[in-house]
Amino acid sequence: MGATGMGQDLVSRWRRGLALLFGALLLAACATPQMEAQWRDPQAGARSMQDKPVLVVCRGLELTLERICEDRLAADVQAIGLRVLRTEPPREGVDAAQTAEALLEAARAARAQAVLAMRLEWSGAAMVSPSGGTVGVGVGGGRGGWGGGTSGAIGITLPLGGYGPALASGTSLTDVATGKVIWSGRARGSGAVGAPAQVGELSQVTTEALRATGLF
Repeated sequence: MGATGMGQDLVSRWRRGLALLFGALLLAACATPQMEAQWRDPQAGARSMQDKPVLVVCRGLELTLERICEDRLAADVQAIGLRVLRTEPPREGVDAAQTAEALLEAARAARAQAVLAMRLEWSGAAMVSPSGGTVGVGVGGGRGGWGGGTSGAIGITLPLGGYGPALASGTSLTDVATGKVIWSGRARGSGAVGAPAQVGELSQVTTEALRATGLF
């Protein structure tokens, strides 16, 4: 093999190795439950929510997952020092504003001073397949870039095994007296386990994020 052929072979191996590494990192990221974003009211002082009774509620998807979510979230946040209240909050209203107000009314009736509400949904951004499909990773050798159909481009298909769609959650902590959101966060499950187990993942990462706020 000449010097030119050896050089092309080294470049091809480098590209293939890069694509495999990228694919492995992609799958690892998809299989890790994590907080994607969060926000805290800068005017909320440290431990401003300490000892306040908090109504915990989950919504979205279907009733069974909601109940599993409420049980797990209540247990997790109670473990970090929140005073948890449980009640049967209203179902979905006509619009988001009416639903939020009805939830605050339910919290007042239960004598809660804050509402911790989590909404569940399927994540449309999950790079996984519920049927054990594949992810294709391409590296272009010139014009076309990633996945381009140019000369020198390679494509690698990575099996996903038992990976399924990922659950996501949006959670808010609202002060009942003012109706003001104090903290909010969005989390994504791993997609590597079933929906009930992903609910536990979302509860855990959300609770850890709440612990770090210093509000309690």
